[in-house]
Amino acid sequence: MRLFSLPALTPTRRPIACLVLLAAAVLLAHLAVLGWLPMGSSRGQALDEKTLHLVTRVLPAPPPAPPKPPPRPRPVTPPAPAVPAPAAEPAASETSTDTATTTAADTGTDSMAAPASTEAASAPPETAAPAETPAEPAVASTAPPPPVGLPQSVRLKYDMQGEYKKLLYHAGAELLWQQDGARYSARMEVSAFLIGSRVQTSEGAIGAGGLEPERFADKARREQATHFDRDQHRIVFSANTPEMPLPPGVQDRLSVFLQLSSQLAGDPGRYPEGSTITIPTAGPRDLADWSFVVGAPETLQLRLGSQPTIKLERAPRKEYDTRVEVWFAPALGYLPVRMRITQQTGDYIEQTLESAERP
Repeated sequence: MRLFSLPALTPTRRPIACLVLLAAAVLLAHLAVLGWLPMGSSRGQALDEKTLHLVTRVLPAPPPAPPKPPPRPRPVTPPAPAVPAPAAEPAASETSTDTATTTAADTGTDSMAAPASTEAASAPPETAAPAETPAEPAVASTAPPPPVGLPQSVRLKYDMQGEYKKLLYHAGAELLWQQDGARYSARMEVSAFLIGSRVQTSEGAIGAGGLEPERFADKARREQATHFDRDQHRIVFSANTPEMPLPPGVQDRLSVFLQLSSQLAGDPGRYPEGSTITIPTAGPRDLADWSFVVGAPETLQLRLGSQPTIKLERAPRKEYDTRVEVWFAPALGYLPVRMRITQQTGDYIEQTLESAERP
């Protein structure tokens, strides 16, 4: 369906219009590579910097489960007393004495063997307790999720610009983030002149480790969706892609940036310069580990004022892959205030925060 009706173009105007259409198409193509868009629609009350200073709610990691108590020892049945052999009479012959001694020895051996067997069967052996607690090492080896701090519900508006073969282009973007402590929703929309918009959405639950996506959708002309089936521990794609196992901590291409915000806000000291944050990330057709390296602090000059930021960078994973750089502002709840995507050819797209409003 055509979104706009274009008037007939004169020969002198046709090359310019073609360049505009080409630039807008390239913009959407670049966004498809990244798979991350901002969100929003209606206006809201503007948030000042002081309001955004304390917008996080830290969810501490759950304490480790207490170890299981050792099993109660079973009662030991006392062995029956051995029947003593009758003493030999003084008048017994030497042969009778030898026979009685041999019989007593045999009886004593049997009497000692029986109680020993009984104790082995009834008393708990020393190795019984470890045999009943094999799950303890598994619990200890499962690292608890990192603490997270959830940003307050907010609408962020970005200015986007890029370059394709020396041709500059611009677009607008809006991210709407909403959460009530139990569930969340995120919606990112990029609008380009004469082209329309591209929308990505993510929704799901909030757990001890942060965001737990349930559905991710990417819509340009038609929608593609990714479903996170946590009951069956699988990821299901609406595209013709085989389903995949659901890894712990998995995110989608929109929620991954908000999850990074939450982890940085939950414990900033956990991620010093040079450390790496790796998050399995699912798109409309695939699943891959996204690894971000924490860079040196930088101060950005934004329309909201001077903002100290923490820069995270995802280096290209393979040939022709893109470089992703994201700047998170602690004073704004560690929300992303700038993002830049650079291709191997030098073409890039960059978005910078313009305003923050209450949804």
